[in-house]
Amino acid sequence: MSTQTVQAIEDEIDPPPKPWPIATLAGVAVSLLLFVALVLLMYALTAGERNKPIEEKPPAERLKELRASEDEVLSTYRLVDAKKKIVGVPIDRAMLLYAESAAKLKSVERGQTKKQESVNKP
Repeated sequence: MSTQTVQAIEDEIDPPPKPWPIATLAGVAVSLLLFVALVLLMYALTAGERNKPIEEKPPAERLKELRASEDEVLSTYRLVDAKKKIVGVPIDRAMLLYAESAAKLKSVERGQTKKQESVNKP
């Protein structure tokens, strides 16, 4: 037998390893290394944010600020939308205007019902 035939018989019995499993394993390893590198990079970039002290005001002070801003909104005139000509009105004034318009509407409705009653009377 020649050496070529012996090699061919050996290749049939025990074929040489294919490169795909090795390439797959190398790809997974490189991907894992890239992932770890990105995580470490993000950790390093956000280190300044993590170490920054939190400057939080006490709840009582935050509540006072919130109430002051709400009082300002409820007690001042302000321009809401210039294009649509919408103006914010203090809440006290808004309630008076609403009460006046409701009273006018009610008087108009009463006048219409009186007219209808007079027309319906024989």
